[in-house]
This record gives sequence, structure tokens and C-alpha cells, in this order.
Amino acid sequence: MKKVFSMMLAASLLVGMASCGSSKKMAQTTYSNETTMTGDNVVTQTIKTSGVEMVDELSADGTRIEKVAYRWYSGIGIANNKQVAITLAQQEATATISRTLNNIVKDEAERGNVVNNGNVQQALTQHWEQISMSILKGCGPYGDAVVEYNPKDGMYTVTAKVGMRGDRYAKLLENSQNVSRPQNLTQEEYQEFLDVNKSIMEAARRP
Repeated sequence: MKKVFSMMLAASLLVGMASCGSSKKMAQTTYSNETTMTGDNVVTQTIKTSGVEMVDELSADGTRIEKVAYRWYSGIGIANNKQVAITLAQQEATATISRTLNNIVKDEAERGNVVNNGNVQQALTQHWEQISMSILKGCGPYGDAVVEYNPKDGMYTVTAKVGMRGDRYAKLLENSQNVSRPQNLTQEEYQEFLDVNKSIMEAARRP
């Protein structure tokens, strides 16, 4: 199986996009498994869909290089045109932001036992949809894109990332706690909302 997988990779054309800077691995989170058939063999790849890295970035005055943490999300795009595939991959990476936060909201709502309270659940979902949009707007193309070309079908498969500075990401999460009581929530429901909202923020902050 390893031999087949190596041959698949050797047949691929790897093209790098401009990097935000050299990076040092700090932590990786959120994985997905992709299974494909190759002849009689099954090849499973583990794909990192989000993570945190330290990168080199110019200081504000441009006189030195600083180590800065970045939060990133990745996506995959497939097309018969390389640039289109890159664009699709970046769009998928931004969609990963919403999916990641939406999963956190669902998990923390279940732990907080508010899934049976439609008002609180809806308020949390709507609130974090707004937060995810703010994070999405703050992200831009990040790091290297990997482009694989299959000469048999003329298709490009691209893995690309979007990301934002860790301090800006943390600031957006901190701002998520500044929310007044939604009109449809009682005071008791609002307290439940605040408790779960805090746990969501803490979960989203973890690498």
C-alpha cells in the first residue's frame, strides 16, 4: 500500500504559492480522513483542516523579524484549471471556519444541556454565526498551497489555507463574550446562554 501511495505522490506536480513566511510547527488540530480506491488497494490519508503555527513576520517598523502565532484553516479544490482549483480550495478553507465553530457550538451546547431549549440553542447558533463571519473576514491566503496534477484526466487537486494572526483571532473570541440578552430569552435562559457561550469561546481558543 505504501508503494502505491508513493507512486501516486511521485506522479503529482507540486506547486507552491507564496508563503506568509517560514513556519515552525506549533500545534495541529481538527483532522479528517479521506479514503480512495487505487486498483485493489484502499489508501487513507489524514488531512489537517485547521491548526496553529508560529511564523516569521516583519515588525511594525519593518526593522526586524518577529515570531507570530497564526491560526489557519485548510480546504481542497478540484478543477481542470489550476487557478480555478486554487480559488475553490481557498473558498473551501473559509467554509472550514464555519463548520469548525458550528461543531464546537453543538458540542458545548450538548455538554451544557441546552440542546432541548430551542431558544438558547438558536441564540447561541446565531451569535456564533456572526463571530465566524468576523473571523472569516479577518482571514486571508496563508502559507503554501499544494497543487497535484493528474495527467490522465487533466485535473488539478489543490490544498490551500487561509489564516489570521493569533492575537486578532483571540481578540474576536474575547469580543464574543460582549453580548446583551436576546429579547426572546428569559433571565434564566440568558444565564444558560452566557455559561455555554463562555465554554464555546474557551473551546475555540484551544489549538
